[in-house]
Amino acid sequence: MIIKVLMENRGLTDEFLTEHGLSLYIEVGGRKILFDTGETSKFIDNAEKLEVNLSDVDLAIVSHGHYDHGGGVSSFLKENNSARVYFHSDAFVPHASNKDGELEEAGVSKELLSDSRIVLVDEDIYFDEDLILFSSIKGERLIPEGNKHLLMNKTGNWEEDDFLHEQNLIIIEGKKRVLVSGCSHRGILNIVERANQLLKMPVTHVIGGFHLYDINLDDSADLEFLNEIAKEFEKSGAKFYTGHCTGYDQFKWLKEKIGNKIDYIPAGTVLEI
Repeated sequence: MIIKVLMENRGLTDEFLTEHGLSLYIEVGGRKILFDTGETSKFIDNAEKLEVNLSDVDLAIVSHGHYDHGGGVSSFLKENNSARVYFHSDAFVPHASNKDGELEEAGVSKELLSDSRIVLVDEDIYFDEDLILFSSIKGERLIPEGNKHLLMNKTGNWEEDDFLHEQNLIIIEGKKRVLVSGCSHRGILNIVERANQLLKMPVTHVIGGFHLYDINLDDSADLEFLNEIAKEFEKSGAKFYTGHCTGYDQFKWLKEKIGNKIDYIPAGTVLEI
């Protein structure tokens, strides 16, 4: 399995474009998968640098209805004339941020719905026994505090986002069971637990953003939150790769705590799992 990081907040070197976003290209079992597209079309430039031909992608998945994960979809559809793009059915509900007391749009363009290759999902999908797209995260353990300023409008009123539109991917190859998440708004530990339930065994690798950038490393309560996550990562048999909304300072704190259990994946990273 090969995973190439097409977009992330930081670059492996200066040659890679960066933005607040995430995009991963995955090759496994003859399949070519695009997981998220970042905020803009910049991921296409990085794909070229990494010798990724986006026209060959078989299927694309957008993890949730935020622009920093689905903003590049329209550009992808111009590069690829056959792949379907899978969104959760709630992804096109209006989404916004209200962190600083001013409402800012955070969603993806509804114009995408006019494209016949956009597929709306409201249940788990087994593309086959080795590729599972799932949502329905029930756990409430260590939900990121940053969720509180993220809003949705399902009923005509703005309210705290429930993130039911968040999708995650399980990829199985031999003894490797890889979990891919976009931002882990439902809590990375809850997502890992759900993946383990679906697999009936533990995941071996976890890749994605863990939405910890709001953690204040000078605040004792915040540090206890992060420490609880570190303890669970340490107990886990999985290897963690992270970036984007995890926050680089928060990643460094985790790295000091749990060492080689976790690594950072800037744009330009190539993982062979």
